[in-house]
Amino acid sequence: MLIFYSELPIEQGFEVLDKPKHDRLIRGRQVSACSGWNLFKTLQGQPIKCWSCGCEADRWIADRGKNNLVGHPVLNLYGIKDDCIVLMNRDHIIPKSLGGTDALENLRPACEVCNGARGNSLTPEELQFRKDNPHLVSDVRLAAGKSKAKKAIKRHNNEVEREKIAEAFHTIGEEL
Repeated sequence: MLIFYSELPIEQGFEVLDKPKHDRLIRGRQVSACSGWNLFKTLQGQPIKCWSCGCEADRWIADRGKNNLVGHPVLNLYGIKDDCIVLMNRDHIIPKSLGGTDALENLRPACEVCNGARGNSLTPEELQFRKDNPHLVSDVRLAAGKSKAKKAIKRHNNEVEREKIAEAFHTIGEEL
């Protein structure tokens, strides 16, 4: 559940987030930038669409989770998908769990539905992208991803889920 504070049109949201941190105010309340801000900033002035389903961002909303009552609200980007409001976020082409970095060339916009459904799987094109861009792979992140995957495999009672987790690493030539 989210607590909504204010909604802004696309360009007005960019204007607010372009300001220095302490001057990012909406109705007198300071807001923080969303985690995908650097990516979204590079796409300013053009449609920001989910790479998978094409859902287009059409508003900024200052919000916070119901359990996050400290700090400032976050100005997040949203769009409409299937008549429902959906958060837009950054998707790592090479998933973080498979070593992907936060470099802009490894990021693309995605709605939270498509980003969540993708998980850490790689299409053949994404696998080739990973092979062609070894500078976008962090050994530290890959090791952390392996560690988390091993723990997840131990937790899952479902054999299909365990195999799915291991398959992502097998695809990139890494064994758990």
